[in-house]
Amino acid sequence: MFQDILVFLIIIATLGYVVYSFANGLKKKKAGNSCGGCNGCSLSEKCASLPVDKINIR
Repeated sequence: MFQDILVFLIIIATLGYVVYSFANGLKKKKAGNSCGGCNGCSLSEKCASLPVDKINIR
């Protein structure tokens, strides 16, 4: 019985974190910053210095 409750709590915590992360990803980005803040991105310094309207994404 205790193991079942523990498993359900872990599943609920995991689903809560997934929903939180998904909602955080949908937030509106800052207007003047074209960089999404990706960790480990080699272009993050160059990308962050460009205004959004100057980047041509195809």
